[in-house]
Amino acid sequence: MKTAIQKNALWIWLAVAAVVIVLTVSFSPVAACVIGLLPLAVYYALAYFSIRMTPAKDILKSLTKKEIWITVAICIGFFGVMMYIIAKENFIEYWDFGAYKNFALTQGKMLFDDPWGTLQALYQSINTAEYNNLLALMISIPLMLLGGGYGACNLLVVFLFIIPFAIVFALLMRCLLQKYGLKQISFYWFVLLGFIIPPVFIPALQGYCDASVLLPIAAVTLLTLTRDLGKFNWKKNLLTVALLLYILWLRRYIAYWLLGGVLTLLIWSIFRLIILPKGERKRFAAGFCANLLMVGAIGAGVIVIFFPGYFEMLLSSRYADAYDAYGHDSYLVRFTQGIHYLGIASGIICAIGVVLELTQIRKRQFICFNAVHLMISLLFFLRIQNLTAHHAYILVLQFLVLIAGSFIYIGAIAVKSRKLRIARNIAGGLCAVLVVSNFFFSLPDLSGINQKPKFFGTAAYQAKIMGQYGDIIEVRQILENVALAQNKSIYIIASSSFFNEDMIRKSYIPQDVPLNLLPVPHVDKNSGFNTDFFGADIVVVCDPVQYHLDKGQRVITELSDMVTSEDSPLHAHYRVVDSVTLQGVDNGDERQSDKERSAVCTIYERVEPFTKEDVEYVRDRFKAYYPDLPELFENRFDQYIQTHFAQTEN
Repeated sequence: MKTAIQKNALWIWLAVAAVVIVLTVSFSPVAACVIGLLPLAVYYALAYFSIRMTPAKDILKSLTKKEIWITVAICIGFFGVMMYIIAKENFIEYWDFGAYKNFALTQGKMLFDDPWGTLQALYQSINTAEYNNLLALMISIPLMLLGGGYGACNLLVVFLFIIPFAIVFALLMRCLLQKYGLKQISFYWFVLLGFIIPPVFIPALQGYCDASVLLPIAAVTLLTLTRDLGKFNWKKNLLTVALLLYILWLRRYIAYWLLGGVLTLLIWSIFRLIILPKGERKRFAAGFCANLLMVGAIGAGVIVIFFPGYFEMLLSSRYADAYDAYGHDSYLVRFTQGIHYLGIASGIICAIGVVLELTQIRKRQFICFNAVHLMISLLFFLRIQNLTAHHAYILVLQFLVLIAGSFIYIGAIAVKSRKLRIARNIAGGLCAVLVVSNFFFSLPDLSGINQKPKFFGTAAYQAKIMGQYGDIIEVRQILENVALAQNKSIYIIASSSFFNEDMIRKSYIPQDVPLNLLPVPHVDKNSGFNTDFFGADIVVVCDPVQYHLDKGQRVITELSDMVTSEDSPLHAHYRVVDSVTLQGVDNGDERQSDKERSAVCTIYERVEPFTKEDVEYVRDRFKAYYPDLPELFENRFDQYIQTHFAQTEN
């Protein structure tokens, strides 16, 4: 018997919606809360409906109290480990480390100042910005409630995104076990596996919020791998479209995951047509094509019609140039580094699962499906740049399924001999030891081992502690003494994890920056040359030059040389004000390093203006390196010359 509430559920929801709409339109704070929390609500709603439309719903209901409580304990334990590491940190939140947090706080302030303007800005950013406002808006209100700190932001990523992802991943694996008639494994083991694989949590510790893509990726995979793709289902297709659009809006580079998935589906469908009985091939082909066309047509239609700017960016963006500096080394070297990031130990475990599934490929294909998906996504992504920690999220789910599947297949090996059973159990135990060891080796703050063994890969993270923190504050004080009174402009030519201009800027958080710090480009083909340099009153240069990429940073290295070298015409325009020796351990980079570093930071003051010949000298040096990028270099210099020297010539 349905209760009165159940019978009138639709009308009750409509009434609640009407009240919310009235309050939202009438009161600005209510509108801010609704608009701010709506993206997060939609995010979880899409995942919820994905569970409801699959066998995961019944699996969730069938969990025992023991499974639930152990799962809760594992989640609390993982959260506690992340909190322990974050609490040890003492550093300046430069670049990406604090970028997402600050972006979210800016969105939160804008949200309560102008909620409807924030909504409009969100739409515009999706159409025009490489990193739009959606993710920042999603976490803005929770972050503000937690005080807006860097550690709070990282823990928020763990709580809002990684923990729900691990739960949906566990549901996905239980669904696959059920679908293929394999022995069920306790739910909490899959949750634990979802936490202890390093590529899952390392980007969150580095300040990235990109883990937000994991939950919808898991939801799409759950919908895809648990359904009969030869049977047309418009509801699941619509939900898949919504999830895919949300993923792409959260992070555009996830398109490589999507591309890999589509190509893998096409390869898998051909294989299915080969192994299916002749009588079923036509039905499968028709249903598969109908599903694929519906998802593709609606998704493309929504983007082209409602988000034309986003569509234009997808087609016209020069990714190869923009990320050229991040794609150093040959393609083979980038591929090797990408695999090495995941780890040889984990690769061996994955390979075991692939081999075991190939022996029964006509019955089951979920490991091989994910292996192909992982490789295609990786190969396409590496055409643009090296695989960095947060970009590895295009591979994380497939990687987890491969590892989990390997354990499943090892445990499912049917052996009659007692000795063979012992050998099987030892093999499974060794694989488990490798996975757990990888987790601890990836966190030196837990293991006490500062250098992760190469066998386990390069995915590692150590709490960031800046030994040069006090020296950077000393540089800041000198700049204040020299520049603050007359509001002199400052240009800092440094771009490393040891010292860069953003460290000076972010050292003031949460106060506003009183210094007039000019924007400094860091990557040649991404940002080009900033001609504001010629008007800078104060210039800061380091010896040795501070850069973080092996190539593509001539806007740092060449410019440093032009200021400091006595052979350069620019050098004569400066006098030395002061210098500070920076000294400390640099472990702020994505690549682990315990090397003691030092650099002499020299502050120069410009004593006379540059001439037209000086500007032409700089222009010609950069033009020699980048003759094919006039919009980033030559044209900017010519525009500066025309603006500042044309009147003098006349």
